Amino acid sequence: MMSVRLFALAIDEVRGIFGASDDVAAALRAIAASRFAPPARTAPGLLGKLSPGRVRPPEDPSVPTNDDVEALLTGRFVRPDRLAPSWRVVELWIEAMALGRHRVDLKETEMDALDFDLAKAGVSPSLGLRALVAHPWGVLLGHAPGLVAGYVTGAHVDAMRDAWAGAVDELDEAHQERVRTFVAWLADFPGWREAAAAQHRPLPGLVTILRATA
Repeated sequence: MMSVRLFALAIDEVRGIFGASDDVAAALRAIAASRFAPPARTAPGLLGKLSPGRVRPPEDPSVPTNDDVEALLTGRFVRPDRLAPSWRVVELWIEAMALGRHRVDLKETEMDALDFDLAKAGVSPSLGLRALVAHPWGVLLGHAPGLVAGYVTGAHVDAMRDAWAGAVDELDEAHQERVRTFVAWLADFPGWREAAAAQHRPLPGLVTILRATA
């Protein structure tokens, strides 16, 4: 199964995570701490009475650590064995930063079938679902196993919305509802652009994280 997570967010804001300014880094640290900080646990016996809360559960290598967070915020190299937990942090931050969010869960064969059906209906392959991860973020963070990320511009979003909307009635019935739902989400981009401008933020493009799930 594939999870396609879609975010209305400017790629410059994504890139700004890596080597973040002091204000941005402080906000992102707080978000990470709220999700991933391990709960304190009282040690047994006398030590627990004297120093409650000092003992932590055994480290789980899949859980992000403070070192992972700092490596991302300072733009340092992330070791291959820390890519998976580091991407958990990045996904959390992007979720918090995004103006809009959408998720599609489907089998990889279904993804290919949808793109093929769109192409049959006259939609350019450059506007297909897999094309959303054709352009990398341009950051110094390798992809974790089973994960790929990409982005497209606001102009691409508009072209994709119009092309999919125009093709929906020609698609196989099995794909029509999914496409209509996605087109309706893309139709909210004008409002998110207004919101970004009001907040003095860059105008959003479409940031995608595609992850293999169980």
